[in-house]
Amino acid sequence: MNEEIRRLYRDEYEIGLEAVRMINDFYHIKLLSHEAASIAFHLINAEVNSDASDINIILKGTHEILKIIETTLGVKLGEDTQGYSRLVIHLKYFMKRVIIEHEECKDQFGKALFDEDDEQFILVKKCLDNIKAYLRETYDYELDGAERIYLIIHIIRVLPNE
Repeated sequence: MNEEIRRLYRDEYEIGLEAVRMINDFYHIKLLSHEAASIAFHLINAEVNSDASDINIILKGTHEILKIIETTLGVKLGEDTQGYSRLVIHLKYFMKRVIIEHEECKDQFGKALFDEDDEQFILVKKCLDNIKAYLRETYDYELDGAERIYLIIHIIRVLPNE
């Protein structure tokens, strides 16, 4: 688990390392650096606002999905890339939804994404059209299909459930 925390929660792990250094300096003791993962674990727990078993499941699930991606695609993901960091962030939130919020999110996307007569779909489409117009007028940028899908997913997530 220490390795997974170090890889998947880099910022929290770095804070944990700094905390270990500070504790060692202040108390003149020698905590080992692996204690940083324990400190990071408490920070993660506070962020996710759930219990330790949920965090373990999120860590394990994220790690396993990353392995599935690497194995299926026959690639080694570069852990020091921005794309990897973004993927990990999304996988962590995905796993949180899977194990903690799955009942709340169960049918959140289906209707709004696929029923073009649905009020929510019409509203989200109008919102995307407005974003597209803003980006075109302000930045001379054309929103592509993949970006629209990404925005649809994240906009629908913040809408209240009906």
